[in-house]
Amino acid sequence: MDGDVMSKTPEALRRSVEQFLLNVPEPLDPLLALKLTQLVMRPGDTAYAMGSSDGQRNLDERCCPCPGRLLGE
Repeated sequence: MDGDVMSKTPEALRRSVEQFLLNVPEPLDPLLALKLTQLVMRPGDTAYAMGSSDGQRNLDERCCPCPGRLLGE
């Protein structure tokens, strides 16, 4: 698969966030909800891309415990 496709936030996740923001306890004005969705999705897209990138790095290395777990934290 193309790396660019892998780093894009899945459409189902994007729709879920949009639906959540449209159905908050007091329904928002649709334009306000759209702008709020855009503000939320920008850092969400960045975080998803960073996680995808980290997940693709060092695929041949085995996962090791976090240093904090070794110290019992």
